[in-house]
Amino acid sequence: MSTENQSAFDYQKYWEDNYASGGNSGLGSYGVLALFKAEVINAYIKEQQVKCH
Repeated sequence: MSTENQSAFDYQKYWEDNYASGGNSGLGSYGVLALFKAEVINAYIKEQQVKCH
């Protein structure tokens, strides 16, 4: 499949349009799913010994 005529996805415009139309960040950003996601990410960071500079 050729990608010559396809433009890059504009994620900034997507989120601006989403919030402007009353949308939100989705279920993974709130409540119990956000807590689960944080646990998974924090476990990965600890296991992989990710460091911040």
